[in-house]
Amino acid sequence: MAAKKKTIAIKSLSDIGISPSEVGISGAWSAVLDAKARPPRDKGIKIEDSGEGGLKLAEFLQEKRLV
Repeated sequence: MAAKKKTIAIKSLSDIGISPSEVGISGAWSAVLDAKARPPRDKGIKIEDSGEGGLKLAEFLQEKRLV
């Protein structure tokens, strides 16, 4: 495989002409002011399919105005 033999050139910031103050947190244009964990999902609805699963699914989707 040629990909395993291909060398990867590693360049430093000075090699590409970028100042360290332009990258990372000091060079960021935006800042995260607040972050929260996602709330846990609500428990879903389980439908035992006894031949009417498709109908119950269609009713659920219509109720939520998804179709």
